[in-house]
Amino acid sequence: MSAYVIAQIGWHDTEARDRYLAAFRPLFVRHGGTVLAANEDDSEVIEGTWTPPGTVIMRFNDTDHARTWMKDPEFSTVAAIRHGAAETNLVLVEGLDTSPPETALDAPKPAYIVAQIDVHDPARYQSYLQGFMAIFERFGGAMLATSAKETEVIEGRWSLPRTVIMCFPSLDAAHHWHDDPDYQSLAEYRRASATATANLVLVEGLA
Repeated sequence: MSAYVIAQIGWHDTEARDRYLAAFRPLFVRHGGTVLAANEDDSEVIEGTWTPPGTVIMRFNDTDHARTWMKDPEFSTVAAIRHGAAETNLVLVEGLDTSPPETALDAPKPAYIVAQIDVHDPARYQSYLQGFMAIFERFGGAMLATSAKETEVIEGRWSLPRTVIMCFPSLDAAHHWHDDPDYQSLAEYRRASATATANLVLVEGLA
């Protein structure tokens, strides 16, 4: 199954950022990586908090490819440039059988939501999910990854233990889902009943 690497990032040295990206790309591609979405400055937070503010979503064929990339001696050399120029949190999440949709050239870019979640009441959370999926699928949502256990942190820290990655056909579809009264009622139930705490960020895909 596919694997996803999520980066929260905040750059404070643009010259070093450019040097890092130039060195990062060939190594990343050599290991089969694909960048699905990248917003390095100010991701759209739709619930909770997100720090640092940038978000990058990367995909590999499987966790073995992702780990081989991170164990490559060049990875440490390239990452050292970033360590001196940015604050970064980096995690690895195994994907589900679902793949990001292929889009036509004239179609809107897909949109991705990354959620950090801490479940306090598993039984109520399962009830929440039953209602959630019907609304989610109504707006074309696809679940790409969900960590049933604690998320694997590669660098830095991760605010809440679980991670979910979702995909929508477009930013509009993602916004319509989030603003839908049925979803808002369900989300309010989750918050009011202390079923789970969540941070959600929305990022437009690259293609």
